[in-house]
Amino acid sequence: MRYCLMALSIVCLPFFTKGQRCNKTVRINPDEPTSTYEKPGYKLYFQDEFDGENLDTLRWNRSSWSNEWAECHRNVIYNPNNPHLKNGVAVLPVTADSSHGCPVSGSELKTFSILKGFSNYRFFPGSYFEIRAKLIKGANAGCAGWLYFNWLEGNLYREVDLWETRPSRPDRFQSNFHLKSGGGKAWWVCLRDLDGNPVDVSQTYVTFGFDWQPRRLRFYINNQLVRDVKLKRNQTFDHPMNLRLTSGTAPLDQVLPLVDALPVGMSIDYVRVFMPDTMPVIKLLHAPQIIQAGEGEGIRWATIAGVKSTLSVPSGFTAGRVAEDADEFWWVTAGKDLVPDQWYDLTINVSSDTGVEEHLVYPLYVQKKTPPGELLLPIRLFVTKTP
Repeated sequence: MRYCLMALSIVCLPFFTKGQRCNKTVRINPDEPTSTYEKPGYKLYFQDEFDGENLDTLRWNRSSWSNEWAECHRNVIYNPNNPHLKNGVAVLPVTADSSHGCPVSGSELKTFSILKGFSNYRFFPGSYFEIRAKLIKGANAGCAGWLYFNWLEGNLYREVDLWETRPSRPDRFQSNFHLKSGGGKAWWVCLRDLDGNPVDVSQTYVTFGFDWQPRRLRFYINNQLVRDVKLKRNQTFDHPMNLRLTSGTAPLDQVLPLVDALPVGMSIDYVRVFMPDTMPVIKLLHAPQIIQAGEGEGIRWATIAGVKSTLSVPSGFTAGRVAEDADEFWWVTAGKDLVPDQWYDLTINVSSDTGVEEHLVYPLYVQKKTPPGELLLPIRLFVTKTP
């Protein structure tokens, strides 16, 4: 198929749809062994090999009608009963089970919740992700492994797709990144075996790697670099993000699942996330540095998976964790008798059973009536013990 562009002369160019074009063709060994647990210069801080009998509900939360997906989206609703473990892998099926008037049930595992009772697992810039998976094929269904951040109050959205599939082409997937909901910068990767034959990603485990830096995103397949994105100054990915593993609709083909061809599913062999040896485990999300004497302010922060955190305050302050909030969110009140117009140090203390210890000193200015008249003091991080 061809089309013509009119300029000073007529130039005829071939027309390619996104489904026909490969930005990168990668040859892989379908029988390549799994990666090791070690990565030089990094430590493994989030891991699930899915080798138990049941899903780890401390690490993973299931999407449902009441938990974020309260709609029948292109005939699919996310059923919390669908994700399960089988033969050492996590299975995320798409089934012909009707629920809430929706004819098809999908699956989603994620490291956060919009409901109470689940402690969010955030991932920080500097992390390296490694996920070994078989993807969905057929039935007009699709799947994705993606990172996500959405701050509604600040009108800020970030998304990275390690993979996203289209049912019409089981030998390829796209990587993508989004600076807002919708759109994005798609990059199509086509897989071939060592002889050049198409690789069916529903029958072959593929290891997806992602190196996340604030201004650089690198995508890997079986340890081969397939995409290297250098971001512009206003495109930084420096906010903590959550991980989502999704099976259901096929947004890239805009089609409805074929009920008679179900079930199909995505299989996850393991999820491993590494962080540099020197990377802090605390990330402030909301931290006002000025407070009125006798009034209160909220402080919110994120920590990496598997650590515990508390807040210590000086004499004259009171602090308590807002237990129903999914993140670490504490309410701090400055006493009326505090000496005003000076700085006080609050400390966030982090520890883990593996020996991680960090202390983030957070200066808070107690103001009476007049502004402080000086620059805000820097937040200081002290790593006292990191194995």
